[in-house]
Amino acid sequence: MSSSNDSDGIVPLPTIQGAPLEASLLSIASVLTVFGNLGTLAAFWVDRSLRQKPSNLFLVSLSAADFLMGLFVLPLRAMETALGYWLLGEVPCMFLTFFANIALTVAIYMITAISVDRFLLVSKDYSRYLAIVSLKSVRITILSLWGLVILSTIVEMILWGTDALPPPFPVNFYFACLPPVKLNQPFLMGIFVFGFFIPLTIMTVCSLGFMLHLRKRLKGKIHAAGEFSTAVSDTSGTARRTAWTTVASSAPTRGTVVATHGLAPPEQPVNDGASTASGVEGNGTETRETRRRTVLRNRYLKPAITMAALLAVFVACTLPYLLIAGIISPICPTCYTYQTRVHIANLMFANSCINPILYAATQSKIRDFYRTHVFRICRRR
Repeated sequence: MSSSNDSDGIVPLPTIQGAPLEASLLSIASVLTVFGNLGTLAAFWVDRSLRQKPSNLFLVSLSAADFLMGLFVLPLRAMETALGYWLLGEVPCMFLTFFANIALTVAIYMITAISVDRFLLVSKDYSRYLAIVSLKSVRITILSLWGLVILSTIVEMILWGTDALPPPFPVNFYFACLPPVKLNQPFLMGIFVFGFFIPLTIMTVCSLGFMLHLRKRLKGKIHAAGEFSTAVSDTSGTARRTAWTTVASSAPTRGTVVATHGLAPPEQPVNDGASTASGVEGNGTETRETRRRTVLRNRYLKPAITMAALLAVFVACTLPYLLIAGIISPICPTCYTYQTRVHIANLMFANSCINPILYAATQSKIRDFYRTHVFRICRRR
């Protein structure tokens, strides 16, 4: 391992000024992260309906990763930020790095998986989407990503412990918690490519595709399997099970009385349970357009809001670190101070405390869980 006691040859790092206010905010973020994500996990455990949708397991996995971040990483980061230096030595630094790598990388991969899931939701027929995003496939994806991240982190710890990738200068582990393997530029670039840039590219492509397909779907230009179209009918006058469409048809639709010159109106087809044509029926049932908008809102708009919120917060918290540590650092290592790196890393880690707030803001059932199980207990006390 890299020596932390030998002063010979150690290049002193720039002095870090303690930031008590930032450390206090990190401490608050740690508490919010632990209890917020614990509440999210409890909501999924108590409410079976939240577990019925396979893609919701991605949110469970993301909450588990954020919980690890709040439990193991943020408290140690708060201590270092308050003091202005790292005083625990190399082994605790390895402990911090191990859990930080797992929690952060898994969170990034889960957000990427959510982006892909939302793209498939809006770009495929719903029946086809359910066939692709099944409970089995989601579980395999989650377990594979966790296994890959844990394995890669163990490899990094082995490289660190054996000095297989010696840093350009020794690190004083009683001054800064700086993994030596991440001072190796090729290794660092590999981490950023596979851990940040590729997932971020997938998120961007899926988000753009999602917005494009959602716009078309809201205009009725994309088929959505499982609904009845009023524009397509067979020769017997019975509506066929087709997708939504905006194509106008001159043929009479079900529920429409056709006035003819002395001819009796055509026989009404048997009601097969599908929604009626546009216009309100006499029995007060909702129109086809109302049902269509309701399905669109529940099936597409709510997931869109959740994805947009997660991506916006993720980019805002992570992009500064990507720019400085992944792009500026290899080109100009002296263009920023170590203190700047600490601050932007804290911002990236603090993203974990915002996610449970987003879940509660965008998921009504999670809000109901807090209202019925958490807030009620607090009011009783």
